[in-house]
Amino acid sequence: MIVNATTVPKSLIYNPNANLSERLGNTKEQMTNAVKTNLKTAGATLAIGAGTAAAVKSKSANKVVSNLMSKVANSETFKELAPKATEALKKAATKFKNLPGSAKLLTVAGAAIAGITAYQINNDGAYKSGEINQKYSDKIELRKKFEN
Repeated sequence: MIVNATTVPKSLIYNPNANLSERLGNTKEQMTNAVKTNLKTAGATLAIGAGTAAAVKSKSANKVVSNLMSKVANSETFKELAPKATEALKKAATKFKNLPGSAKLLTVAGAAIAGITAYQINNDGAYKSGEINQKYSDKIELRKKFEN
């Protein structure tokens, strides 16, 4: 599990006006947020991976994807774009050459969905981290106003 290494130092060091209770509260919430975010990412990735593996082994899913791929391969747009594929795409495609065509597409789709999902979960975690920092900044400002 990866925990954001900058979470604790930022909350403890960069706010000299915060008292110990505020610093510890911020740090606790930031660590909790980081752990929850990483657990959500891991869970979603595992679920998508398991679903992709099941789809790759499914004969009916492979049949549907094979039919779709043949329709795409015969389309005019594909015939125009195929020669323009970059070397990087060609190299990546050779790694999948031992898989059936539909399994290739399902694998790539699963990887794309996992990446997009992980990106969204991490963005949500970063947003929550900002909310936590703002909450404690607001508390510090209120405390300073009432102290003076």
